[in-house]
Amino acid sequence: MSKKKEIKKNDQVEMFQLTFGDEFMRQHAGQIISDQNFAIVELLANTWDAGGTNIEIKWPDGQGTFSISDNGIGMTKNELFYRWGKLNYNRLEEQGGKDVIFPKHARHSTRHVFGRNGVGRHAMFCFNDKYTISTKKDGEHTVAEVSRAINGATPFVVKEISHQTIDEKEHGTTISTTIDTNRITLIDSSKVIELIGSRFMADPAFQVFVNNHLVALTDIPHLTETKFIDVDGQKISIQRILGEKGRNTKQNGIAYWVKRRLVGSPNWISKFDQNLLIDGRHPIAKKVLYIVHVDLLEEKKLVKPDWSGFYVTEFSGKIFQAIADFVKDDLRDLLYETRRERKIQALTDNRTALATLPTLSKEVISQFIDEVQVKCPTISPQELEASVEILAKLEKAKSGYSLLEKLAQYSVHDLDNLNSILDEWSIDDAKKVLSELKWRLELINRLEELSDNEGADELHDLQPLFDRGLWIFGPEFESISFISNRTLSTIIKSFFGNAIVENSARRPDFIVIPDTSIGIYASDKFDSTHNVSGFDKVIIVELKRSGVPITGKEKDQAMGYCRAIRDSNKIDIDTPMISYVLGSEILPQYDNDLIEGATVIKPLRYNVLLRAAHARTFHLINKLEQLKGVSVTSEIDELIGLGDDGLFTPENSVELNTKMDSTENN
Repeated sequence: MSKKKEIKKNDQVEMFQLTFGDEFMRQHAGQIISDQNFAIVELLANTWDAGGTNIEIKWPDGQGTFSISDNGIGMTKNELFYRWGKLNYNRLEEQGGKDVIFPKHARHSTRHVFGRNGVGRHAMFCFNDKYTISTKKDGEHTVAEVSRAINGATPFVVKEISHQTIDEKEHGTTISTTIDTNRITLIDSSKVIELIGSRFMADPAFQVFVNNHLVALTDIPHLTETKFIDVDGQKISIQRILGEKGRNTKQNGIAYWVKRRLVGSPNWISKFDQNLLIDGRHPIAKKVLYIVHVDLLEEKKLVKPDWSGFYVTEFSGKIFQAIADFVKDDLRDLLYETRRERKIQALTDNRTALATLPTLSKEVISQFIDEVQVKCPTISPQELEASVEILAKLEKAKSGYSLLEKLAQYSVHDLDNLNSILDEWSIDDAKKVLSELKWRLELINRLEELSDNEGADELHDLQPLFDRGLWIFGPEFESISFISNRTLSTIIKSFFGNAIVENSARRPDFIVIPDTSIGIYASDKFDSTHNVSGFDKVIIVELKRSGVPITGKEKDQAMGYCRAIRDSNKIDIDTPMISYVLGSEILPQYDNDLIEGATVIKPLRYNVLLRAAHARTFHLINKLEQLKGVSVTSEIDELIGLGDDGLFTPENSVELNTKMDSTENN
């Protein structure tokens, strides 16, 4: 029995076979095998990494052979089959670091490699499903054919064609394939020259020929601009090449040439202070190359013997500082349009928050956007928009601008009075009192506007304001313990039977029917152990639409609400209940309270209620209007979310906030 299980287990192991799908190479190599521009750059990068200094490209106009040859270090047979046979070959680990290894006796400067994971060697698959490699190194000449596999057992196959012994001095590699114009249309050779000229001009020792034509700066005049800077009477030529974006910055940055020889490697580090001139992740950093001609530094014997860099002296320091300043200014100019577009987008997306800010705050934010894009060029549009939103909120929270403006307008007498107030009041206390007073004045003003308005919707929207407005009915209702009660509202809703009651998710605590809005408020009662033991008092506020007079019917209906609540056994028989029925008109014979036990129905005209409210605020709203000539109503509008049309829109909120700022500044 155990033997059968062992055989079955072995059979399962033998059935497993690693295979590769048809799309593996496309996903593995990406654009390198689908875009000719990427493929050409990768093939040239391989010759760069191989230490080549003389590159020959044969580019057919149509049917024919495409080949790229270099005089680099080449490969032995074992190296060829090992490197091509290893997916994700790590160039940096396998070949000893970031520096290029050159052929023996080759004159060269320091050169950093492009390759990292070996994907670039597949670039020839962009032009054909098979290609030939001919490479020479250490007395070996190996020729092999590489072809895309079709059985899934491997993504590609490397087959040896020949291997022979040659002179040990010979070195270099040629990769070639046949172009089938029925399958692929090559880009024009002029495009190839432009691509090479914009990506591989940093080192003049790296010469590339396309169909025997040496690619030079003169081939890309539309991408090249020459500027001159003056340092203590010495003119320095700087050529800027603005090419196509590369995958990295290995051929971008500042390249220092001395007598047409590269010193060190191109990069974005300032030789003056070793600071990074631009983040290499920024797209522009992968497109621009500055070629700086500094022959005068060699004349001053400031080039290091191995041409890896310069000696830093007071003289060279001035030159490097001038070059860094020029490059920073030039990059700022190049990025102006991009920064401008992002700035406009960030401001547009935050226009609601910005609309309410003072002019000085807007200027602060504008300068912030400019500076952050210069200092953090890799910041994304989304991050910039979020930063502007946060800064706008911070600026809005700062009251310094409007406060200074108000203080500047005060007389000496006003400032003395203010000082006296601050001697007796803290800022927080004064702010709380003034905020509460402002709320009450605005509520009164809003009620005055709507009490004679027959628009039922606006009247209904006022009901939530009484959550903080019960003080209008008397000082005994100042307590914050009175809150709207959903349970009691539900009981009253059942009183209406089949009548249409608005069931709003936004206002679940209130009852709204066409000509009436009802809010129910209650405060808790506590026993001797300080636990809640029912309701201490219940207040019902019913607002009647203008044009609906209060009669006995309305009073009886209010009494019906109270009876329904008592019958529900939710409150005690002796719990006080007061129902205010507010309207613009009361028929004379019904202008009195209706009392039943602990229940009181109190009809009130809006104008009587408002006169009482004015008295409780010491008629301050009238005094303020006389002194300032303004009435502040925007906070209520913002709370309700109403525009002139009675509807909430973000634009209305912006307009209301703007009016509020304008009023406060006055």
